[in-house]
Amino acid sequence: MRKVLRLIGWVFVLLAAALLGRDLWPVLTGGEVKLRAGGDLWFQIDPGSLNGLQAGVERYIDPALWEGIIFPILQLPAFLPLLGLGGLLLLVTWKGRRHRRR
Repeated sequence: MRKVLRLIGWVFVLLAAALLGRDLWPVLTGGEVKLRAGGDLWFQIDPGSLNGLQAGVERYIDPALWEGIIFPILQLPAFLPLLGLGGLLLLVTWKGRRHRRR
C-alpha cells in the first residue's frame, strides 16, 4: 500500500510540475505569466463533473464546505493543490533513515 501511495504522490508532483511549466512557458517567448486556476482547468476539461461536484456537496453535505473550503482551493493556481497533495503523500509514505544495530 505504501508503494502505491508513494507512486500516486510522485504522479501528483510530476503533474504539478507539468502544469507549472505550462503556465511559465510564455515567459520564454516574451509573454506574461498567467497561472491558471484549478477550477478553470477542470471546467475546461469536464464542466459537467465540476458542476455535479458542486451540486452534490451543497445538497448532500453542506454548502459551507463548498464555499469555505473547496471553492477557495479551486481558485488557487492549478499546480498548488497537486503539489501539496503529492508532497503530503510522499511525506506520509517516507520511511526515513533506518539505523542498524551492530
